[in-house]
Amino acid sequence: MLEKEKILDDEDFLVSTTDKKGVITYTNFGFANMAEYPIEELYGKPHNIVRHPGMPKAVFKLMWQKLLNKEPVVAYVKNLTSNKESFYWVKAFIFPVVKNNEIAYITSYRTKPSRFAVDQIEKVYSQVSNYEQGHSIDESLQFLNSFLEERNLTYESFINRLNTQKQILNSTLLNMNLSKYKADHIAFKSNIESQVKRGVQNIEVTESCCCAFGKTLESYKNEPFAKDRLFSTLKKLHDGVHSNLKTYTTTEASQRPQLESDISRDTQELFEALNGLVDNFVEQ
Repeated sequence: MLEKEKILDDEDFLVSTTDKKGVITYTNFGFANMAEYPIEELYGKPHNIVRHPGMPKAVFKLMWQKLLNKEPVVAYVKNLTSNKESFYWVKAFIFPVVKNNEIAYITSYRTKPSRFAVDQIEKVYSQVSNYEQGHSIDESLQFLNSFLEERNLTYESFINRLNTQKQILNSTLLNMNLSKYKADHIAFKSNIESQVKRGVQNIEVTESCCCAFGKTLESYKNEPFAKDRLFSTLKKLHDGVHSNLKTYTTTEASQRPQLESDISRDTQELFEALNGLVDNFVEQ
């Protein structure tokens, strides 16, 4: 039988506390109502009573490692109702309450997650769960950590990207060194302008296809995101920056301020387009 999804309302606020072994010591009505349990039935039960079997065990291991290290953690979690016929997603804010340097209890507040975050993290959890079928929990956790490392993400930055509705799946885009490419182009522009103002003759301006960034863009031409409108836009802007710099080396002094302005504007728009592509492109 297919499970039905229950979706939290915007104002829903689900609260529970457990001891440091995960045994429930308190829930509010919102938590019990969403999980479809009488409150009194939840007390004394392990918190994994609401765990959905599709949730990777490695995610919970990571969460408990942080909590027992007295660190708060944010996680997106899929839960199951008491009749096993419905599931619901939550964004959980979990933190240990420490007294006399010992964990007294653990509190979790849950709210409605964005659809963007759920759609993204379902794909991640599916990969981890599939891997987990034939591997230990420790190996599965390493698989998750490797997934994040391939995308130049820590667990915290992974969650932050989901919180701000930025994609987490495309490792090629997430590994682009945007700040370096932008700094290189600003330095390139400044160097050309400086040479022109010093009266240097026959200044060589690298073609857009031949700079490090241009070569990187060319190497991405068969990637799925190369079909995205923003990719075409940033290629055109990049070509325009190099073309205007070449024109700048031979233009009259009176026309240079306008070209400088155009080049600065196009460089800014170029990297805004690139940031947009990195943040928002989602493979279908």
